[in-house]
Amino acid sequence: MNVMACAGCNMHETEQDKINELNVMQRLSGIWHCTYEKLPEYYLADFYCERDSKVAWVEVRCRTNAKSFYPSVYIDIMKAKKLVEVAELTSTRIFFVVQWADECGFMELHRGALMGQPISYPKRNKPRSDKQKEVPVFELPIAEFKTLWSD
Repeated sequence: MNVMACAGCNMHETEQDKINELNVMQRLSGIWHCTYEKLPEYYLADFYCERDSKVAWVEVRCRTNAKSFYPSVYIDIMKAKKLVEVAELTSTRIFFVVQWADECGFMELHRGALMGQPISYPKRNKPRSDKQKEVPVFELPIAEFKTLWSD
């Protein structure tokens, strides 16, 4: 089994989501001085990044609300688990990058960062489709994200 394949990952990503993520990654690559490749739609992470022969995986989210609107950002528990396993298996790093309407920030995902985080089972008010499943998530506190830029 391909460790980066993720059944159901990114299955609700729109074309606009992809464009927004690429815009974030283009800006981020200039800050982090790295090259990047957009991964196929059903891979676990959004991007493969390299700098000085070191590899990192990047998951990007784009939100229309201001950073301070909600106290946390959700990430599917199984997706986070698989991302951490890949990082451990490959001795690489995972970065969860969120672009809000007013700011962009990131959090490095690893076992220590996820252990003890609140979990919930949120219900979607406006699912994109009947196939969009609700799943248990980690609620990652906004306060733990490091700022990359403000818009």
